[in-house]
Amino acid sequence: MHIDITTREKRLDSIVSYAPVGIVQFDPAGTIIEMNTKAHGLLQSLGCPATCPREHAFELLKTVAPAVMEKLTGALFSEGLIFKNEVHIIEYGKETGQGDHYWQISASWIDPQCIVLAFDDISEQHQQQQAMLSAISEKAVEQGKSELAADILHDIGNAVVGLGAHITRIRRSLDDTKDNLLVGLADFLNTQQSQIASGIGEAKAAAATTMARSLADSHQELHAGIRESINGQLAILSHIQEILNIQRQYVAGKETGVRLQVNLRGVIMDSLSMLTATLAKRGIQLHSTLTEEPTLLRGDRTRLMQVVMNLLKNSIEAIDLAAETKTISVSLERTPTELELTITDSGCGFDQATAAKLFGRGFTTKSTGTGLGLTNCREIIESHKGTITLTSDGPGKGAATRIKFIL
Repeated sequence: MHIDITTREKRLDSIVSYAPVGIVQFDPAGTIIEMNTKAHGLLQSLGCPATCPREHAFELLKTVAPAVMEKLTGALFSEGLIFKNEVHIIEYGKETGQGDHYWQISASWIDPQCIVLAFDDISEQHQQQQAMLSAISEKAVEQGKSELAADILHDIGNAVVGLGAHITRIRRSLDDTKDNLLVGLADFLNTQQSQIASGIGEAKAAAATTMARSLADSHQELHAGIRESINGQLAILSHIQEILNIQRQYVAGKETGVRLQVNLRGVIMDSLSMLTATLAKRGIQLHSTLTEEPTLLRGDRTRLMQVVMNLLKNSIEAIDLAAETKTISVSLERTPTELELTITDSGCGFDQATAAKLFGRGFTTKSTGTGLGLTNCREIIESHKGTITLTSDGPGKGAATRIKFIL
């Protein structure tokens, strides 16, 4: 089918006029020859009214996209592309207060007297791309942190196992020591004191018997003290292993298994026992009121202990070592429908602005914090059909954490 030139030109003009990108033709001096509908709209969004003179539109483009105009005015004629699909920041803010946008722009020579500029606002796509790249970067950082933390936990675990083996070896050596040798010697000297006295005198014989008895008693007391210390160290190592297991689950971000009945009171008591030495070292007084009623709920014991440990550590770290009052109170109450755990401290507290950010991923008030602790705590609590809130009367007035589980 033959189509005459006039019809073809009309169709091409129609395609260009309603193209989904802005198209502008202008001469080397910058005077706009023609522009399509999309170009009119984009230029109007920059502050150029629909009735603005062609020269004004060109001057506006110079103002908001100087890098583009510099390339165009410096381009020597060579039929074809000048540049293609370059992304430029367009300064919307100067005229409209909308802020900067991102335009993708291409330019081509048609002939020595005509340059065609094609452009579109890709701000939304650019933001989506940046958000995706940011998410990928954040995921990579978190993965790196997790891998590093896993390696550190592995090394600490190996060191703890080695230390435990050495302490166990000391205990075995102590058990193999014949404590009764000195006792037997003391008993022998006591029964033979009269015969010994005939040879060295009564005073010396009595002194030798007394010394032997004293050495036997001291030796037994020493061994008893060492055994007690060793048992205490092994108990501490056992707690450390438990903490490491909790932290491994924390790093892995996984549930430990099937949800079973968990005694929340037992979780709290175990967590407090692990932190007893820390509380004593920092001079913090602990007050606990745990209901004697059943405190069972279906959940993951390791993950729940992770939450309680994290919250207690936060309270400990919030209390200044030089503070006059250093207290942490833990209460667990039961109603017919809920279990409520409350942890209050006399720490540094926080203001309302901080309160609004506490559960935000990456937000932290600690110089060495990751900003993940409270976020993970909330995720764990919510996965157990619970709620968690943190409140404070202000800086220097302590804080309270309340967790409620629906029964």
